[in-house]
Amino acid sequence: MYLGNSLLYILCIFQIQRVKPISIRQTLMRLFLAASDHKLETGIILACSLLGRLSYRCWRTPAIVEADREGGVNMNIIASVQQMPLQTLAVTPQLIQSVQVLQFNSQELSDYVKEQSERNPLIRISPDSATVTSAVSGTETGEGRRINNREATGKEGGPTYHARLDSRQTSSSARAPNLEAFCAIRTSLRESLRSQFMIEIREPRDIRIGIEIIDSIEEDGYFRRDITEMSWLLEVSEDDIVRVLETIQTFEPAGVGARNLSECLKIQLREANKLTPLFAIFLDHLPLLAAYRIPELARVCRVEPDVILKLAADVRKLNPRPGAQFDNEPILSAIPDVIVKEKSNGDFTVELNPRSLPKVLLDRDYFAEVSVQAKGKETKKFVTDCWNNANWLVRNLEQRAQTILRVATEVLTRQRDFLRYGPGHLHPLNLKDVATALNIHESTVSRATVNKYVNTSRGTFELKSFFVNSIATSDGTAFFSSEKIRQRVKELIDGETSATIQSDDAIMNRLKREGIEIARRTVAKYRDELNIPSSTDRRRQRVMSETAYVNGSGQRAIA
Repeated sequence: MYLGNSLLYILCIFQIQRVKPISIRQTLMRLFLAASDHKLETGIILACSLLGRLSYRCWRTPAIVEADREGGVNMNIIASVQQMPLQTLAVTPQLIQSVQVLQFNSQELSDYVKEQSERNPLIRISPDSATVTSAVSGTETGEGRRINNREATGKEGGPTYHARLDSRQTSSSARAPNLEAFCAIRTSLRESLRSQFMIEIREPRDIRIGIEIIDSIEEDGYFRRDITEMSWLLEVSEDDIVRVLETIQTFEPAGVGARNLSECLKIQLREANKLTPLFAIFLDHLPLLAAYRIPELARVCRVEPDVILKLAADVRKLNPRPGAQFDNEPILSAIPDVIVKEKSNGDFTVELNPRSLPKVLLDRDYFAEVSVQAKGKETKKFVTDCWNNANWLVRNLEQRAQTILRVATEVLTRQRDFLRYGPGHLHPLNLKDVATALNIHESTVSRATVNKYVNTSRGTFELKSFFVNSIATSDGTAFFSSEKIRQRVKELIDGETSATIQSDDAIMNRLKREGIEIARRTVAKYRDELNIPSSTDRRRQRVMSETAYVNGSGQRAIA
């Protein structure tokens, strides 16, 4: 009897544990324990066992019950409880590669192709380094893009590219890496920041913001990009950009990512645990120090002039250009990705630079040889994957070339006046304008312009620099580019005399009379970007330049 009850006890526990709803399972367990306490095991145990079995069958998935009865799974029942499928973009390795190669500059692309050739035995790189070439004259072969008086439409009529799939054997020694060249590779400021960034940042949105910030940091280590513009471009809040920027400002070298000299020095002092409230006030009034107005600076900081001199001595130990340590490395001149040539009739032709495009060759003979000799499933799969990956690389390189040429043609067509008349004639342009004209996404335009350079008769410029903000006129009927307004501010200041020095407010009012709605702080920002001192400092410099002491007598003579 005791053995039988024990077996029933175990059976009941087993059945109860199979019950799916937790509430029913807990109720059955309490009932079973109560029955055990009152010596009613036999009947109650059988009842609990039966209830457990029935509950288990009732709460099982209908498809599984149907499978028990019919000997297979009823797919109609399964479909009845499944959610509707959603269309999603499959993130394949080929898609990732396509995005990567578009974002690479010419040097990064060359390094990436070399890396792929070392991994893939079917990829060869031609020594003459030219994957896709565009014609010298677009009218001769149709492989150039011509800028004339008509706007570019971004439709049919563009160049067609064909990768050269040559069959040639290459010795192993020819493909051996150059160790001396490898050891001579230097790390740039942006590469250093990216390596630190990928360790600290994990959120996808922050990664997108951080990449944009790092790409905008200039060679001296400063971040001078307009945060409002970046917020609008990335469709994120300004607070998010500032938050990510503050994270980047903690990277090495100390002071990198600062928006001005004062912030740069504060970051370095904060890293050294030396940023005191007095130092913060001192750094907020650096223009007084630059003008050597020590007594006035001492009054602002509420200290003696001797303390100011000590603070100034400490500041001289800091690095005002945190990116300078990367300047003494051997820097190769930027290889333009696009070349603009002016024709005799005044039109312009946009062409890809063959030097910026590595030439990828597929070794067909070697593929045919190893395909025949391959034994085993894994070996055959490896050979097939190598061939597919090599073909995808060629396609993605072709697509990259097409995209860069299309985007560059559209951008330079809209900025035709810059090519003819100079920087003061840049028109308002943003990523959305180009993306809409070419029927592509704004992120594609961004990747096709960041770290891509165009060679013109006026010099070599980053393609992204042709995107400028716009400020509306007072009546809203026209727009001025920020570059044009910046040049106008410079013209007004260059025309000053000692008697007509204009403050930022006066310049603002002058521009408003010309129909340009602009704030005083915007005028001050443009003036700072032009490295022009304030009206007070300009007046002092003007007076000093127009007067001189004669023979130390203290009398002033007009110079």
